[in-house]
Amino acid sequence: MLDYIEKGYARPITLKECARNLEFNAAYLSALFSRTVGLPFKSYLTRLRLEKARELLSDPTRRVSDVAYGVGYANANRFRLAFKAATGLAPVIWRNNLQT
Repeated sequence: MLDYIEKGYARPITLKECARNLEFNAAYLSALFSRTVGLPFKSYLTRLRLEKARELLSDPTRRVSDVAYGVGYANANRFRLAFKAATGLAPVIWRNNLQT
């Protein structure tokens, strides 16, 4: 499942989709995932996406909205809110801090 998430994080991906592809019940897979990984599915996916976003934001030629879509967010504003919640900084400010 981790491999599936790693390969698919850049598109909308759901626990239900993972369960269907792995032929598991979604509730069972959710509990198993949380127990094994130590994080709920959604938290793990968000963490992975934001980790990848930090890599992409290190390129100053990339627009924040392009980074958002590139890591699986359908809405750039939701990405900005999630990024700020995780890092304490807006993506643009985080990027600017890298450059100084």
